Order: sequence, then structure tokens, then C-alpha cells
Amino acid sequence: MLDKIKTLVFGSKLESLLFVRKHLNNFKEDVEVVGKAKSNEELINLLLSKKPYLLILDINSNENPLEVLKDFDSLTYEIIIISSSEKFAIEAINNFNISAYVLKPIKEISFIKAIKSTIEKIKNKERFDLNNLQVISNEIIAIPTINHIELISTNNILYLEADRKYTVFYLEDNTKIVASKNIGEYEKILFKQNFFRVHNKHIVNLTKVSKIDKTSGSYCVIKNKKSISISRRRQDLLKRYLSLK
Repeated sequence: MLDKIKTLVFGSKLESLLFVRKHLNNFKEDVEVVGKAKSNEELINLLLSKKPYLLILDINSNENPLEVLKDFDSLTYEIIIISSSEKFAIEAINNFNISAYVLKPIKEISFIKAIKSTIEKIKNKERFDLNNLQVISNEIIAIPTINHIELISTNNILYLEADRKYTVFYLEDNTKIVASKNIGEYEKILFKQNFFRVHNKHIVNLTKVSKIDKTSGSYCVIKNKKSISISRRRQDLLKRYLSLK
């Protein structure tokens, strides 16, 4: 179970940010604000460095943070949207995992109810259930296979490979495990650690990458000498993740 819910707040107007900050202070036991972004550029960097569970997005016509989230594929942050525009409401509901939508002018009771319900939703998701994919701790992950559940050290994972609705785990001891979950499910959890999805087909353990080669296309070399391609769209995100940009 999470100690506190790591939360990012997005907004370009000071008045709205102060309102959000004031009411989040009432939930200090459950919520930790790990960053505030005033632009899409800042939001990208904070998403990669802080790895939050909850986003509170105050959207206006100047910058639309929903455009940023499209680059993060299947990652499912819980999201609370604050906006006066129905256009953003429709876009958010149709394309993202929206926990709550608060219309402007903001009513305090509506925002407080949105925070409470979202906190409870996140806590419910984090409760351990052996029938679902879970990380037991930062070091151990439970992987459901067709016949049983494997408990393995995340430090033993080199990379993951998508195989239709299954995921193949390649381990440091040269064994592999075929999990009965798709790779998107693992991206949601392992992103919070040192794993990065470099391609639709692969997630790599960055602690097991010996180098990133840019000479003929871009690819990373795993310590077992396996070379894995980095998609063009993912190259910039990876540079930001590694604080190279």
C-alpha cells in the first residue's frame, strides 16, 4: 500500500493553483504534492522524474496538458480535470482515465468530493490481490502465468517483450517467464521504478542497459548483449527520463 499518493498539479493561473493547494492541505495524510507545472514542457519533465499516481490538471485555452499525456501510451494516472470548457471535458472523458471533472467556477464541495473519491479509488487499486498483477514491494513482483504465480525480483529482470495478449519476461539468469497479462499492464506499475517502454514491443530495465547506441538508428544494448530498438517517438522521452535534455 502506498504511504502517500504522489500528486502533480498543472495550471498556469496562480489563483487556481492556490485554491488547489489550499484544499490539498486538508488531505496531507494521504496526498503528497511532488511538483507543480505551469507549461506542457514542465509537465513532461515532472511526469518522467516524479512518477506520480495522481494528476490535477487545470486546463485553459493556452496550453492543453492532455496532448502531453497522449505520448505516455497506456500509463493510467488517476486524473482530476478542472476547466470551464466542455471541449476539454469531452476530450478527457473520451481518451483518458478521468477520475473526476470539476467545472469552473469551482465549488469547494465539488473539488473536495473529487479528491476524496479519487483517493479511495487509488487505495482500492493498490490493495493486494493475488489474482491480479501486483508489485509486493519495490523488489518483488508477482507474475501470473497460465498455471501459477511467479514471485521474482525486479532486479533480476532484463527486459519485457510483448507477445500479443501475453508478456515474456527475460531474466538475468537466462530464463524467461511468459505472463498471462499484456505488456501495458506491466508498464503501468514498472514505470514507477527503473523501467522504461522504449518501443510498443519492449520495456527495458534501465539498470541493465550498458549503453544507448545512436549510430544506426537508436537502440539500447542490454548487459546480455541483446540490442533493443528505441522508437523515434520514444527517443525524446527517454532523454528526458535520463535527464539528458
